Amino acid sequence: MTDGSTINRPYMPPGLLGRIVGFVDLFETRILWPLGAILLVATAALMLMEVVTRSGFGVTQAWAEELIRYMILWAVFIVVGLGYRRGHLVRTELITQYMSPAMLKITYLVNSLTGILFAAIMLYSSIMQVRFLYRIGIKGDAFMVSLWWVKASIAVAALGLLLFMVRAMIEAIAGLDPYAIADEDPIHE
Repeated sequence: MTDGSTINRPYMPPGLLGRIVGFVDLFETRILWPLGAILLVATAALMLMEVVTRSGFGVTQAWAEELIRYMILWAVFIVVGLGYRRGHLVRTELITQYMSPAMLKITYLVNSLTGILFAAIMLYSSIMQVRFLYRIGIKGDAFMVSLWWVKASIAVAALGLLLFMVRAMIEAIAGLDPYAIADEDPIHE
């Protein structure tokens, strides 16, 4: 479990839970990941356009800066759960490499439980914030986008993180390293 040479990932739970995990993986891989990439490319193009118009013509578009902020938020937050699940995270093994398999399992379980609690609180509070902003109808300065729509990206990120942490808990219970980098990463195949 600690050497990383034999990683049995992706772990698929049996039965209905396995089908749900498979659907979430497929949705994130086929829909959210490409959408995040498209948003980042569009953001870069919009920033380049803003640099050219500002530097070359002395003209700035007020809506462009606001739209760039929104697009970056959404691009990052919609893929955060998938990024974690695919092993795109900072992993330090300074202490864990010296732990026994039993202690590692306990550490993974405590970490997963803490992550579930954090993600659940983040999800709940972001939903409350979205409901509040929707009710009062505040819009952005220049682009006039309802701010509840922008803040909904936090709820999406929290849901992705919650799904990752629940899956990490399932993998830890099964005796696997939930934070190992997958041998087969369908994103990069």
